[in-house]
Amino acid sequence: MWKLLFVTAIVIAAAGGAHRPASAAETQVGCFDPSSQVSTGLDGTEPRFTISCYTASTGKIVYFAYRISANPAVAQMLQTQFDVFVQMERASGLSANNIDLILYTDLSNESGNSWGCGAANCRIIDYLTFLVP
Repeated sequence: MWKLLFVTAIVIAAAGGAHRPASAAETQVGCFDPSSQVSTGLDGTEPRFTISCYTASTGKIVYFAYRISANPAVAQMLQTQFDVFVQMERASGLSANNIDLILYTDLSNESGNSWGCGAANCRIIDYLTFLVP
């Protein structure tokens, strides 16, 4: 069942990703000790799903967001995928250092700045997956 949900989330996220040129550089980012939040937009930005990493392989880029209005179904699947990650982490008894949350993003794409994903430390989520040893 876990593998089915994992594959489904990746396929849907790929279908609803942000529009970018085909030549855009996709970067794999390791996210350690992650948490998530859903912003309603009351802060003057747009509603979005955000993953915050305590540390990330990108250094200063530790926030990764998806604008809900871009595709509400994808935003829901990203949240579901993150919830599965948390459940598997708890069920395994392993620490966050043993289960890696992997995000894919274009580090040069700062277009999320216009809707609440600040250019200094946030990038748009294109794909989300996790690895369990």
